[in-house]
Amino acid sequence: MKKALRAGLTLGVILTGGLSKLCQAAKPDLLETKLTITIHIYNYAEVPPKTLMKAEKVATRIFRKAGVETRWLNQNPHSENKEENSADPRLLYPDIQLSILPRFMAERFGVPAGRMGFVPGIGHDRQQVYVLYQRAEELSLQDAEVRQQEALRGVFGRHPDMAEILGHVITHELGHLLGLESHSPSGIMRADWNLADLREAACGRFLFTPQQAAVVRADVRRRSRQQETCTETTPCRGWSRAEASLNRFGEKPIDAQDRAMTRRA
Repeated sequence: MKKALRAGLTLGVILTGGLSKLCQAAKPDLLETKLTITIHIYNYAEVPPKTLMKAEKVATRIFRKAGVETRWLNQNPHSENKEENSADPRLLYPDIQLSILPRFMAERFGVPAGRMGFVPGIGHDRQQVYVLYQRAEELSLQDAEVRQQEALRGVFGRHPDMAEILGHVITHELGHLLGLESHSPSGIMRADWNLADLREAACGRFLFTPQQAAVVRADVRRRSRQQETCTETTPCRGWSRAEASLNRFGEKPIDAQDRAMTRRA
């Protein structure tokens, strides 16, 4: 009996040791496959800091569920001094520059009504995304009207606040940059959001579909691998200065290709 017990304990130690080694060996692989994107935010619309911070957290949660981590760097769009910004002024590929525009800037771009933003240019190596703050405001106002009507009837449900709506809008536009160029009939990449979509957003269910998440992961992985081959002496295509490309009047040259892209965002 003692011999059998001793043999069992010995075998347990061996198995435990073997499993521990397997787990330890797996850790580096998990770290290597962790996908992360860095997003430089230029808040031209002067979104309140608390609202923007919460919107970033909402977007972070959605991307995390899709298997991608996000790193947010809030920049000062009106500063001439690059040292005031929170990151290296150089926008490295695959970093993304996301500008949140107020209404008057959006109008200068000639963006069609109802659009949430746009990704200028063509191709897979684009880095700039524009989000239209007034569209998030319009959606928030529409939902507030419904909330008021429901309250009069004694109905009280979950509704998204402004930050939650903005976080979903930001995620939608980033999705366009990360391989999801067209809209879809379901999920966060729907073109025209309705009140049912906003209710799903409030409940944390307005997400990338599994197929969309796979596309996003593949694009982030491609960008990350491409960055590994880049150095300062041989920069990747798309390596540029991370700076405010618009002045306070929202003036920036926009070519025919860029204008065409605004119709699909």
